[in-house]
Amino acid sequence: MNNSKLDGLLAGLAERKVPDLPGSFSQDVLREIRLRDSRADELQPWLARLLQSWLQPKTFALAVTAAVIFGAAVPITLKPDSTSLAVTSLDLNVFSSSAPNAPSGLLAKWP
Repeated sequence: MNNSKLDGLLAGLAERKVPDLPGSFSQDVLREIRLRDSRADELQPWLARLLQSWLQPKTFALAVTAAVIFGAAVPITLKPDSTSLAVTSLDLNVFSSSAPNAPSGLLAKWP
């Protein structure tokens, strides 16, 4: 589109009067706000009940105790050998003669 045509079109639109809002506009807005608030109130009771059940002292203490026991038990039972952990974490097998992608590893597999 040509810029002069666009400027003319925008100038023509700027001269027009903005249409008035309908007389019931504020009532419609307030009704929509009330409807949305009522829908939000319908969704909140289940969340409130869930929070109330979890925030009771007994339930909270039980959840914290279970988390501490689980957090202490898992590392003890799954404690790997420290050297194998370092080898797998740092991928130190690339320096060995049996490294799968190194030339020495490829030569070691050669018949």
